[in-house]
Order: sequence, then C-alpha cells, then structure tokens
Amino acid sequence: MKKCPRCGETKDDAEFYWRKGEDRIDSYCKPCRGDQVRERRAADPAGTAAAARAYRQTHRAGAKAAKRKWEKSHPAETRAAKRRRYHSDVERNRAIQKVWRNSHPEEVAARNAARREKHRAEGLYAWYRHGLSPTMRAELMARQDGKCAICRRDLAPLRKRTVDHDHVTNKIRGILCARCNGCLGWYELHREEAMAYLGATDQHLEPERRPSGRTEWKPF
Repeated sequence: MKKCPRCGETKDDAEFYWRKGEDRIDSYCKPCRGDQVRERRAADPAGTAAAARAYRQTHRAGAKAAKRKWEKSHPAETRAAKRRRYHSDVERNRAIQKVWRNSHPEEVAARNAARREKHRAEGLYAWYRHGLSPTMRAELMARQDGKCAICRRDLAPLRKRTVDHDHVTNKIRGILCARCNGCLGWYELHREEAMAYLGATDQHLEPERRPSGRTEWKPF
C-alpha cells in the first residue's frame, strides 16, 4: 500500500506505475500521474512535443515497440486517431500513399490479394459488391443444396463461388461455379447472335463420306 501525495488516497501498489529506470514504483498514482502529464502538455505544448520527438529519436526501437503495444491494446482509439490524422490533410496524405504504392507494387498486390481472399472466405466480398449478406448467402446455398444452380456441381470443394446477378435489375439470381458464371455471362452478351446461329438450320451442311470408303460417317 502506498499513499499518493497528490490526491492523498492510500492505494494498492498496482495502482502506481513502475519506474524502470529508478527500479521503484511511481510517487503518484496512475490517475494523478495522467493528470499531471496532461497539465504539463497544456501549459507548454510546443516544449512537450519537442521533448517527445527527441525521445523518439534517441529511443526509436523502444518507442515503436511501445506504440505498437498501445495500438494493439486500444484498437478503437487507434482507428479514430488514424482517421483524424488522415482527414487533417487529406490531399497530402493521399499523395504520400500514392508515392508509397507506386514504389511498392509487389507489397500492394500481395496485400490486396490477401484482403480479397479474406473477404471471400468471410462472405464479405459478396456483401460489399452485391448486397448479399452472410445470412442471405447461407439461405441461398441451402435452397440450392450447396450446388451450382445450373450444372448442379458441388460448390463446397471449390475455392471460388460466384454470385450471379441480373445486370439490368441488379437482383441476385443464385450462386454458380466459375465455369457456369463465365459461360452465362458470355451468353447474355451474345444471346441474339447465338440464337440466330442455332436457328439458321437452312445453312447447316450434311457431312460427306470420308475418303476411306466407309459407308457411314462416324465422329473422330
């Protein structure tokens, strides 16, 4: 137990920070030490920022490790801080990001591929692109018995299961294998030409006999 000289309360040792350099617990409790630091920053913001920069320069590895540890234990605050930093100067940050992406194309490609794969595995890609939520996807898969809606091929072992939708109404029609989805997309683009070709029976040719003298034609 230790008494804090600032608030005058007697608290457990766990309520005090451990000063590694001096190998002892702090004189002030954690809330009071935080208040003291905030007061110091408010009184001299420029000096506090300069001291922080100087410390990071001389203790670069330790500062980075401490920052990563804090960000990992405070994910919500980290995301909010990054958003504030980004929106404080959007044009400048966009230019910095563009330069980094242009100088690291392989890392960008690997990151995007990993993100797409993660979203596909979680069912988020179809949600973002087509509005098919994981619940709707599960219902649709159950309605199709886990098979392709056209060829009835089992979709479970396939890595890629595509969402088929009407390009005019944007409504979701079903889940297909990649082969059926590609063929269906081609047919929708060339439907009239394909039907005209199949309907032109007057232009069909009769097969001729092969030179070998066979009386009936057989396919190869």
